[in-house]
Amino acid sequence: MRMQVGPRRGGRFTAPVVVLSLLPVIALGAWWGVDYLRARLAGNGCDALTPVGITAAPDIAPVLTRLAATVPQQECFSVTVTASESAKTADLLGTTTSGGPDVWVPESSTMLSQARDAGAWNLPESGQPVANSPVVLGLPDETARRFGWPGKTPTWQEILDDSPVGMPDPARDPLAARVPPFGAGSQTCLFPGTT
Repeated sequence: MRMQVGPRRGGRFTAPVVVLSLLPVIALGAWWGVDYLRARLAGNGCDALTPVGITAAPDIAPVLTRLAATVPQQECFSVTVTASESAKTADLLGTTTSGGPDVWVPESSTMLSQARDAGAWNLPESGQPVANSPVVLGLPDETARRFGWPGKTPTWQEILDDSPVGMPDPARDPLAARVPPFGAGSQTCLFPGTT
């Protein structure tokens, strides 16, 4: 009698049976993977948006609001801009324990010192400017003519060396905002910010 080595006749597996058995499993896995990727790519990819609160001076807030609307959703931030007077915000930051806004954009970096003076010790001494404004100096006609105007535009240094120039801080002195600087009632000429 001979012994047969190998599988029995009825128990043979063939390659087509294995492939046909794995095909539904691979198809289901691919379907699930494509569905998962489509859902992740269609959404913003964030589990939750991180809120960022910006408090800005009223003149700056509209520009920041337009910029905030351009932040792509995939960045995972929700930006809200609130307009508030810088002096009011500086005082609030000095007296509140809640920490204030995530970002504060006052009309001038000098407001940081005012807020620190009010008690906001956690603010930096200086900030990063987000914009620059040209500085213009107005002088009475008589003073401007002494410097050779209109034939010559005087430099800042010439003016500062020859005459005392000063102006109170309107944020600290409410009367300063109402008093015209450099001689009330006279015509003035304006020089661009040259150095």
